[in-house]
Amino acid sequence: MPGILTTIILPMLKTSYYTPTASSANKEKLDSIEREFGQTIRMVADLTKVPYELILTTIFLESAGNKNTVSGGGALGLMQITLPTALDALVRENVKKRLGAGEIELLRNVLGTRLNNILAVKGIGGLPAGPGFIKSDLLNHVEVNILMGAIYLGQLLDEQKEGSTYRLDKVIARYNMGYYAFNKGKSLVGTAAQLVAKLPKEPSAYIQKLVGVNGVLLHYA
Repeated sequence: MPGILTTIILPMLKTSYYTPTASSANKEKLDSIEREFGQTIRMVADLTKVPYELILTTIFLESAGNKNTVSGGGALGLMQITLPTALDALVRENVKKRLGAGEIELLRNVLGTRLNNILAVKGIGGLPAGPGFIKSDLLNHVEVNILMGAIYLGQLLDEQKEGSTYRLDKVIARYNMGYYAFNKGKSLVGTAAQLVAKLPKEPSAYIQKLVGVNGVLLHYA
C-alpha cells in the first residue's frame, strides 16, 4: 500500500477541476499543511501504512488544514471524520487484528483505560458514549484525528483494490459519502470519468479534485 502512487496511472481523468491559478494556490496550501502537520502525518502513515501523500491530500480536501473545522453533519478536525465513523473504523481494525501496537499506544495516551472498553467490542455500530467510552472530544486531538481518518482510508483502500490497482476515485467518494454508501462501494461501477458523470455533485468534485488532470495528488506522483 505505501507505494500505491507508483502503481496507478495519474491522472485518472482527462478533465481538470482547478484553474492554473487555483492549482498553484493549492500547492502553497499543501506546503503549509506539511509545515504544520507533516511530522504527525508521517508518523501516522508509518503506523497505518497508508500513503503519506493520500493522508495529506485528504486533509487538504476535507479541512484545508484547519484543525478546528466542524461540518454541519458533525464531522470534526483535519480529517473531517465523525465520531461514529471513527469508532466503527477502530472496531473494524481491531476485530480484523490489524490494530498495531503503535496505534494502540497513541490512542491509550489520550483515552487511558477507556480504550479497553472499545477494544472489547466485537460488533460494528451502536457503541455507547459516556465515561466508559469516548465522546467527540477525542477527535479534537490532532494526532488521533489523523490516525482515525487514516485507519478509515486504509480500510477503503483495501476494499477498493481491483487487481493490482487501488481505485482512489472510489476511495475518496466513499470517504466523502460514508463507509456504507453505494452498498459499501459495490455499486460504484465504471471508470473514474463514468463515476464523475453519475455521482452526486460533492463526491464527483472530490474525485476531480484528487485525481483529475491537475488534482492535488498529482503534486506528489
